[in-house]
Amino acid sequence: MTAQATLLYQLQGVDVNIAKRRQRLKEITTLLADDKATADARAALTQAEDSLKPWQVRNRDLDLEIKGLIDKIKTTNDMLYSGKVRNPKEMQDMQHEIEALQKRQSNLEDELLEVMLRVEEGQATLEAAQGQLKQVMAVAAGSKMDLHNEQERLAGEVRSLEATRGAAAQLIEPTALQKYESMRVAKRGQPVALMVDEGCTLCGVQQTSNIVLKVREGRELVPCMGCGRILALP
Repeated sequence: MTAQATLLYQLQGVDVNIAKRRQRLKEITTLLADDKATADARAALTQAEDSLKPWQVRNRDLDLEIKGLIDKIKTTNDMLYSGKVRNPKEMQDMQHEIEALQKRQSNLEDELLEVMLRVEEGQATLEAAQGQLKQVMAVAAGSKMDLHNEQERLAGEVRSLEATRGAAAQLIEPTALQKYESMRVAKRGQPVALMVDEGCTLCGVQQTSNIVLKVREGRELVPCMGCGRILALP
């Protein structure tokens, strides 16, 4: 008949494997929920869009204003040379107005060239951000597929291990199983330790000859002198 301590050690092995897989499942859930790379790429794209927009608006406004000035200059110039205006003072004022409008047009055209350069740079930045987001999302999609596959595999392994645990627990006496369960949290999932060469493999404390004898007999659960864990033979 297998000693209860040995059965508990075997059960502990199953529990440790279940705990490892559950921990990884938690990590996968966090990774699937927290896609920082994609979030950063989206933020960069939004920033590029926000930076470009004012320059696009200014480009449109300047273009409209310049077209308005050109129309105004043409209208005033046509009037000046139409022969309808004969008053020298009025003709001189119209000439001065045309010159002022042309100067304003020249200044706005200079500004428009600068703005057009800014728009071109902004569009290049925007296209780069769009490309980066597309690339990051493609990588993320592949990573998520791998994570989903791993998640599914681990969930299946946990179900299988839980079935194994249920069968293993049925072989253990209720009092022994209760003691094991009561020690699991305090001993961080390892309430059972192997005794090798008369010493505990977890804390390293050498056991007395009396304890060694009791462990070898396997008639009761014997605690380690050092860490208090249940001692079992390999």
